[in-house]
Amino acid sequence: MEGVGDPLTPGWGADEDGERLKLDDKKVLERFPGIPSLPLPFESAQLILDSLEGPLAPQEWRDSGRSNLSHVGSGLVMVNFTYQHLGFSFISRRENAWGDINFTLSMPDLGLHTIGTGLIYFGLRELPSQLQLIHFCYVCMEPMEGEKKLATIYNVVAVIRGLEEPDRYVLMGNHRDAWTYGAVDPNSGTATLLDIARRYALLMRKGWNPRRTIIFCSWDAEEFGMIGSTEWVEQNLVNLGAKAVAYLNVDCAVQGPGFFAGATPQLDNLIFEVTKKVQDQDSEVVATIYEKWKTMNGNNIQRLSGVDSDFAPFLQHAGVPSVDIYYGRDFPVYHTAFDSFNWMINNADPFFWRHVAVAGVWGLLGLHLADDPVLPLDYLSYAKQLQEYKDAFSRVLDGNISLTPLAASIQEFTSAAKQASEETKKLMEQEFTNDLLALKIRALNDRLMLAERGFLDTDGIKGREWFKHLVSVFFSKIAVRTEVLH
Repeated sequence: MEGVGDPLTPGWGADEDGERLKLDDKKVLERFPGIPSLPLPFESAQLILDSLEGPLAPQEWRDSGRSNLSHVGSGLVMVNFTYQHLGFSFISRRENAWGDINFTLSMPDLGLHTIGTGLIYFGLRELPSQLQLIHFCYVCMEPMEGEKKLATIYNVVAVIRGLEEPDRYVLMGNHRDAWTYGAVDPNSGTATLLDIARRYALLMRKGWNPRRTIIFCSWDAEEFGMIGSTEWVEQNLVNLGAKAVAYLNVDCAVQGPGFFAGATPQLDNLIFEVTKKVQDQDSEVVATIYEKWKTMNGNNIQRLSGVDSDFAPFLQHAGVPSVDIYYGRDFPVYHTAFDSFNWMINNADPFFWRHVAVAGVWGLLGLHLADDPVLPLDYLSYAKQLQEYKDAFSRVLDGNISLTPLAASIQEFTSAAKQASEETKKLMEQEFTNDLLALKIRALNDRLMLAERGFLDTDGIKGREWFKHLVSVFFSKIAVRTEVLH
């Protein structure tokens, strides 16, 4: 992937009067997928697989009682296909001895050009002599008019201005658009964000105001490639680079049981401390999220190395420390019409206790980052993670390339992290009563805030120039998977 966001404005923000590429520009067309794909319900997939007359499904599948799927894979099928510029319909028909089975699947215009026609034989070593006795499927030429146009999207941004450091931003975001009903994706996160805003408003009525500015972000067009968040980041890149403390993301707040978190390493300890303060409603006995989380998967914190949600532009392009939290994972109705309120109350969160738990963790993360005099960013955790990356890289290279310069850089980073940690402890022990101390805290906070930007390369990754973060992008590229154990 070359990048996310609006294909017409790769690398710069899209605004009404700004420069943009044309819809038929080669760079724009290259951003669209070259191979069309279509999600199917199980019943349709079963009909297609059975029609292919491929190998028998494994016995354990047939004995599971969950389906009557009989065949999988390719079989005695001849396919006559044509990619149409305007789209196509896919038809499979069972002929003669087995009777007729007809179904049609239509795909929208994906901006594809005709790339050829021909025959494909699945599972055949030679052409059968009696084609009428086998199953065949073909793509018929039924052009469907696709529409190419510019459309307006809307990000909704609300601000609570900080009293002491209004030029330091803590951002909390969730996307608002959905493929279908979106009870889980994204409305569980949207409802949680609104609840946090409500809670903060109640605190403000009692006289509270944050030390730093809090920005609530409701993104549009995330499902089309993080367009809303990416364009906003690109438009505000200079401002964010100088002033953004952290971005706290929630996409699918609740999709099932079990707490999960992903983050850049300097936020690990803050997540641990916050989850110790929020009760886990799933536990049969009184327990915190931290305690239940530890029994389930050892308090593993994943790394944000992909472009799975709206944290991507903040981390990969702007170098802002980021968090992504949620309950449950890999829910089966993802991006389908079954992602409904009924599914939520029957399966994911019948009493909405998990929603309340996510709101507690998310809201407290925001409060600590906005109110703590010294930013709760621990770079000793980052140094440990870098060392683990280096060790994994060393195993991949198997001694063929010297990693001495990298090891020296990590050691230097570790020393700086220790110095910052000691400085934090000393400042926290003093009374916050004089201007000199306030200036020292401000200087330390700036170093803590800007350290993540040090991993950015202004030129970007070769061939993927939009991606600037050398650590997260590079190690995801070589598929090094790491977890933090606490």
